[in-house]
Amino acid sequence: MTFRASRFLAPALLALSVVACGGTVYTSTKTAEPVLIARAESPAEVRAAVIRAMAGRKFSALGEEPGKISARLDKRDITLDVDIEYSGTQYVVKYVRSTGLATKPGPNGEVLVDGHWSGWVRGLKSRIGEELLVPKKEAAETAQREREYQLLLEQHRTAQAQANAQAAQAASQPPQAQPAQGQAPVVIQPVIPVPLPSLPAGGVNVSRSTTKGSQTITCCINGAFYACPSQEAFKKCMSLGPHECTRDASKSCK
Repeated sequence: MTFRASRFLAPALLALSVVACGGTVYTSTKTAEPVLIARAESPAEVRAAVIRAMAGRKFSALGEEPGKISARLDKRDITLDVDIEYSGTQYVVKYVRSTGLATKPGPNGEVLVDGHWSGWVRGLKSRIGEELLVPKKEAAETAQREREYQLLLEQHRTAQAQANAQAAQAASQPPQAQPAQGQAPVVIQPVIPVPLPSLPAGGVNVSRSTTKGSQTITCCINGAFYACPSQEAFKKCMSLGPHECTRDASKSCK
């Protein structure tokens, strides 16, 4: 092997030895940092979020007391027990014990455990944070649905009011006769009132005298004496003038 070849092969062998000799990564069980809740919630809401997160990450409850839930994660031949402590402002997941995970003593007397457990705990903490947003999301969705409902209701009221107004307008108009098939529509001409003729100036005197069974009706206009041959002529004398009656100058209505 030449020097040039060995120079390029040496880094590859070194990298292979790191992978082959790479051991388990251990994590301290005392590193349990609380997660602050951005907006304070009631402990009951935080508890509900913790329970939903446990179900989502396959943790089962072992016991519960106010402000703390003990939970276990089973993964084949590995178990991980944790305590989830919570309040309205924060929550924290603490390591309790485990089986099936490699352990060793730490430099400060603590127990170091195979780092897989910390990854499962991080997943649980992240899921709790997501579940805490669910009530806010549901409240926002509920408010949006309420706004959409009120908008649809207002549109319905407007449409109903317009329909009622159109129905009232149609009811106030007289019905129009429909023309028979094949006939032109009948146009109804408006009726123009004709003013009644005014009575002639002066008074009207009526007197009757019977001669040989006949009737004579007199009509006096402005003192002039008219003899009308019939009731119809008398009516015209009263309304239109004495055109069908005969004036008798020898008589006077004074």
